[in-house]
Amino acid sequence: MLTNEQRETLTEIINAGVSKAGAVLSELVGCRVRMQVPMVGVTNFTDLHDCLGIDNDMHLVSVCQQFHGGMDGYALLLLSVENGNALTLRLTGEEADPSAMETERAETLEEVGNILTNSVLGTISNAVGHRFDYQVPVYREGSLPEIIAFSSCGAGCSVSDSQTLYARAHFDFDEERVIGSILILLTTGAFRTLLELVDNLRVKAKSAR
Repeated sequence: MLTNEQRETLTEIINAGVSKAGAVLSELVGCRVRMQVPMVGVTNFTDLHDCLGIDNDMHLVSVCQQFHGGMDGYALLLLSVENGNALTLRLTGEEADPSAMETERAETLEEVGNILTNSVLGTISNAVGHRFDYQVPVYREGSLPEIIAFSSCGAGCSVSDSQTLYARAHFDFDEERVIGSILILLTTGAFRTLLELVDNLRVKAKSAR
């Protein structure tokens, strides 16, 4: 679904966004948080679990950020419960009481998801010249189909008429790595618009050399 050039450009844009998010998180927690996305791809919902290496029955945690503007859709930070707990521990710096872990995780990941999705979407917006308006991020737990169905319904996107731009996200804290996924779901029409804008960026970059 992506040419090599389109994949390279989108990877570059998303990496710029997560780098900004890593810098913000580093200031918040007082230690260096390095973020990168080594893999970017596009798929439909049917094949999403295979692309992410996630079983459809696995219990996940997520933060959904709806956006509207030149393109409508939603962005997701998606993690396993284990990675969600590990990220919460690294960012808060202390082990939460088991009875309070769910609340601590929800509050922490909601803040992280807000920073990350806004940074990524903001970088895409600046790159392609389309302004986005953002809704309040929503924390949600469940299986991949449940989370996608909830998010797509809230954002007014039909799962059957949408494409998902996905990226593996690495959160590096010293020697420890937490892995999650960043998803951006767009209608098929909005996705075509994004690729046209990405192609225009490459044409402009080549003509400027």
